[in-house]
Order: sequence, then C-alpha cells, then structure tokens
Amino acid sequence: MKVLLIRLSSAGDILAAFRAVRALKKAGHTVHIAVKDAYTGIAKILGCDEIYGLKKGGLNELVTRLKKNSYGAVVDIQGNLKSRFISASLKAPVKRLYRKDSAARRIMVIFKLYFGSRIPVYARYLAALAGIVPDKIIADESQPKKKKNPLKFRVLVHTGARWPLKRWPYYLELVKLLAAEKNVSSVVITGVKDEVAKNDGILYIKGRKIRNLIGATTLSQMAGEAGKADLFIGNDTVAAHAAAIHGIPSFVMLGPTVSEFGFITEPVFSVIQRSLACRPCSLHGGNKCVTGTFECMKKISAEEVMKRVLPVIRGKKTAVINVKGV
Repeated sequence: MKVLLIRLSSAGDILAAFRAVRALKKAGHTVHIAVKDAYTGIAKILGCDEIYGLKKGGLNELVTRLKKNSYGAVVDIQGNLKSRFISASLKAPVKRLYRKDSAARRIMVIFKLYFGSRIPVYARYLAALAGIVPDKIIADESQPKKKKNPLKFRVLVHTGARWPLKRWPYYLELVKLLAAEKNVSSVVITGVKDEVAKNDGILYIKGRKIRNLIGATTLSQMAGEAGKADLFIGNDTVAAHAAAIHGIPSFVMLGPTVSEFGFITEPVFSVIQRSLACRPCSLHGGNKCVTGTFECMKKISAEEVMKRVLPVIRGKKTAVINVKGV
C-alpha cells in the first residue's frame, strides 16, 4: 500500500518521524512524505520512497501533484491548517491525524501546569499508524534502539540553536573537558556559525582530538556526522533528533522548553535541565529571558554535564540526569 505522511515542518519534527517511516517500511508499505520545500534535503535521511516539497504559496500545486498518486492511507502528523487541507483534498480509504496537544503546551507556558497526555511525539506519530501497521511493529518501534558503546568514544557536540534562549553558553569549557578524557578518541563540533556568539571561543578552538566543523556543514552533512558518533551533546535542535535516529546516547540541555512538550524526552534523550518556576517560558525557544537572568541555562555548568556524561563514556550505569534546584 502507498502511504502519505504529512509533516511540513520543522527539521527536528520531521526527523522525529523516522520511527513512523521505519514502521511503515517494515509493514511493506511504500512511503511518501510531504514537507516544506526547505526541508526536502533533511527529509531524505528518513528513507522515504518519495519526497514532495511545498513551495511558498504552492499549496494547490502540491495537492495537484499528490493527486496523481493513489494512496491507501494519508497520515497527518503535522496537524495544522495547511496539512489538514492537504489531507482533506486527497482521496484515500484511510486517513489519520495525530494527537498534537498544542493547547496543553500553550497552557503550560502561561500557567506552568501541564494537562497533556505526556506521550512523546514520536510515540504519537506511531499511534497514528494504528490499523495501517501491525501492533507488534508499532510496539517494537516504540522502544528506542541503543547503539552498542565502543571502547573509545567519538563525541559529537552541536553548539548553538535557532532560538537564542536555547543556546547553552559553556560549550568551550565542555569540549576542553571531553578532549582531556582518555576514553574519548575525538570531539567533533558542529553548528551554524550565525547561531553562536561572535566572541565565543568555541568558534576557534583547536586540538589534537578536536575537529571544529562549525559553519562548515549542511543540515544533511551534520546528520551524517551524527551517524558516525558514539555520543551526542547539544541543545534542543534538529541535531539532537539526527543523533536519535542512530540510537547513540544523547544528552540535551533544555532551558526555555521542557520535556513535557514531547519532543525531547526520556528514554530517547538524557535530559539535563533546571527545575525553575519560570520554565517553560516559550513554546519554541524565544529571544529574550523574561527574568533577565537566563539561569535555566547558565546554572547548568560544564562540570555538571560531564558528571552525567562520564558514566556512559567510562562504561558505568548512567546516573540521574535531571539537575534540580538553583
């Protein structure tokens, strides 16, 4: 059967659909996906049979192209007006819409109380495949697959983030600590140059174990670097989702956003965060700290991150990973 997934944006949310794509392929289906034109490159990582790009102002044109296919199922894992329009415009015996819980996330930003389902987004994507994919495959894909730990670790550190408040400020110190660890064979640094402060030393750090690729990779190339790594450390960005595809231990610092939103959650990710009354302050990240302190990120030191990473690097059981208090 030919199945269309609709996930127009953004890059990280598209990559979070990799389990849904894999489940459909395991069930023997042909998988197409519709994304915004800017994300067709990153969508290639998912392994779909066909990718359709939505150009700006080209909604009707996209629908016309999709109508040339005979879909047995259309699964909307975006849940906005555009994706619903696309789904409604296509004829298919089966149509599915995933539970978004967007209202619950907005309520949490305002009142700091979460009334949503607490089901990770990737699991909601899989749940939307009920009746299209056998339950056994859905259950299997719901369990994160972990890559076997090596004797020496190649660590991928992804700096910066599109939203300023998602940018943890101590990557320079962390990279130095990682490079000094004997069980680390190399530290690869990636990131978008414009998303890192111009005076940040992480832009210029060099060393025998350090390979600095900030500003030197495309999104697809960065995802490729994640596939070569044994451990990931970074912010709540597309890079974290790229690491999750490969099943490597992934440590993510959360500041303005929280794990309750469903995108960065355990056990897929090891979440490092502060328990503060002001969190979450934004749905997506935000540009300005409402308290003026930025302590959600500044209070997480490089030493604290290392304490949580070292048990994995040294082959010990991972310790508790939520940083509590101030």
